[in-house]
Amino acid sequence: MRARLMQCSEDEKRAVLKHHDCTEEELEQLIDRIKEWIVKANLPVEENARNKYRTALLNCKLSLERAKECLRGYYHIRTIYSDFFDMLVPNTKDYMLAKQLVKMAFLPKLSPDLSRIAIVRIDDPQGQAPDGLFYELIPILNTELRIATEDYFLSNTIIIDLEGFGLKNVIKYTPTVNNILVHLMVSINLRLQGLHFLNTPPIMDKVMFLVKNFLPTKFINKVHAHKNADTLYKFIPKECLPENYGGSLQSLEDLHEDWCKASESQEEFFEKLLTVKCEGDLSDMRIKDNDSGFGVDGSFKKLAID
Repeated sequence: MRARLMQCSEDEKRAVLKHHDCTEEELEQLIDRIKEWIVKANLPVEENARNKYRTALLNCKLSLERAKECLRGYYHIRTIYSDFFDMLVPNTKDYMLAKQLVKMAFLPKLSPDLSRIAIVRIDDPQGQAPDGLFYELIPILNTELRIATEDYFLSNTIIIDLEGFGLKNVIKYTPTVNNILVHLMVSINLRLQGLHFLNTPPIMDKVMFLVKNFLPTKFINKVHAHKNADTLYKFIPKECLPENYGGSLQSLEDLHEDWCKASESQEEFFEKLLTVKCEGDLSDMRIKDNDSGFGVDGSFKKLAID
């Protein structure tokens, strides 16, 4: 799967390790320490989870303590929002609808700055999704597949294509849905290189002006709005993008289909993930509608953007 969906050359792997001043043996030792900690912390013990632990460490610049918080957040949100995560099984009715309404793929090539790029585009002109969370079903399925695969990277770049995104889609994002989405983001400590909104409507300028009033400046500097792909190329070279974005890779539709086929062939893997839940009652850690949306009682790390 790795060679087909995500590529990372030996040179790129060495560059990532060199950036962190770490050898492969030292990274494996950190993974062993996390494996031991998972048991002591009474978190779910999974078979073959080393790639997941490696991804957590790389997202946290190899900080052992931050990686632990990242994994704790990951297991907590799978438990807290189990009604949603229980939908994350391929070949179901919900899955078949979701794969039509959202096109998403992690791109096979790392960017020159060793960032793993993801593109998401909602194709739901009739507003068929029951709510905004439904649009996250495919992205999170693909993310689970990604973190279960060996990969080396320095950061993550997300492109959200807003072409065709209209009022019927906007109304799906209720305050409750938005708070849950923020909770999911801050709980996993994603190291973000850039968040790019592509094919933005004119109103996006007004939205960006409003959000700048309450988001950290350092985060705002990572967010970019593009009316078309021409300005996107200043950040991401064409050779790292799909052909329908002016690049040399397969089209987003073809890449999306490849990821869907990979998910559909791993149904047993996703069935096992349904049992990955923490013990005890974590319901009091859900974000409430009147919460700020940037953490729960200081329990989770904020989004890593440096």
